[in-house]
Amino acid sequence: MVCCFRLDSFLETSVIASTRLIYSYPEGIPKNSDTLFFMGCLSTIRIPKYSNHALEFLLKQKIDFTILDTEICCGWHLLASGLRKEFEICKKENIEIFEKYKKILCLCPACYYLFNNTYRPELDERVEIEYITNYLAPSDEKRSGRVVIQHLCQLMNRGREGVDKFVKRLLEKSGYNVADIPHWCCGGGTGWMGRTDIIESVARKRMTDFNRNDVDYVTTYCPSCWWILARFSKICKIKPKAKDIFELLL
Repeated sequence: MVCCFRLDSFLETSVIASTRLIYSYPEGIPKNSDTLFFMGCLSTIRIPKYSNHALEFLLKQKIDFTILDTEICCGWHLLASGLRKEFEICKKENIEIFEKYKKILCLCPACYYLFNNTYRPELDERVEIEYITNYLAPSDEKRSGRVVIQHLCQLMNRGREGVDKFVKRLLEKSGYNVADIPHWCCGGGTGWMGRTDIIESVARKRMTDFNRNDVDYVTTYCPSCWWILARFSKICKIKPKAKDIFELLL
């Protein structure tokens, strides 16, 4: 049985826990692999181009992976909303799927954290959980431009403190000039749910940090952050162009 539920405040539309991937993804994704690339609800529903760029990047790097025709929500927003019974259903069904693979590669830091912590006690210890940054590599072609980065609170505050320095060096090796900017929340840490007025206020304030004449691009490697950047960079009409990390490295 696949659990179904509504999270209208999360995506502003009705969402079911079982997400069928109907967007047109790049050709060449293997049907079978020991590594499952888990993209998550936000990436596949609201920002499919972000997912496409990630898939194109993995294919270009010749990473062996596959994807599901249907993903079941990790359950993060169920857990955060106190819907423990519904979360346990999602967790149980995902674990049954994950144990068919040797590795789960996550595009979303919330999924990554949940799988590594809340799922881990019940998940076969042989199944590895990794985040997409482990597979990032400099661009093959020399790039140019000045970039500011929205780093990931959900990684840096949960045991991956050096990821910001790694991503900065990666972009610099690709030819970009990375400008320093204060690190704080973009507003999208819990998705588009709960106090949307506060989320929007934080997002608008964060855009003022990015709106610099000496910057060409603003980027991130988190789908929640990217949804905020892609949306509010246009609303606030900031000068730098928003490009996700994969687009900058392709």
